[in-house]
Amino acid sequence: GASLRDVRVVLLQDAALVRADVVLLSTVRSLPASRQLTSASGMWLAEHFGALADRRLVNVALTRARRALCIIGNSETLEATSVGRQLTQYYTDTGCFVAADVWPPR
Repeated sequence: GASLRDVRVVLLQDAALVRADVVLLSTVRSLPASRQLTSASGMWLAEHFGALADRRLVNVALTRARRALCIIGNSETLEATSVGRQLTQYYTDTGCFVAADVWPPR
């Protein structure tokens, strides 16, 4: 069976080099809504959201999983970027979004 030795941690920028059965995408950035800009420049987004502001890098991360993908993050912060809004909307529409206040599901 699998063990912790089988777990690999990679930066989003290095995700193109890795394929895995299960991918846990941790979007660890969290920024209060009061600090988010609604019409932010690309530079501001990159500074505050890192790789999450880069649609190409997020696309690579989403396509690395062979069997399962789990995105862990602050949905309010994710929705501050256009790609984050699209992700949360898509996973909400498909019934795959689970908010922290209802986790674990009963």
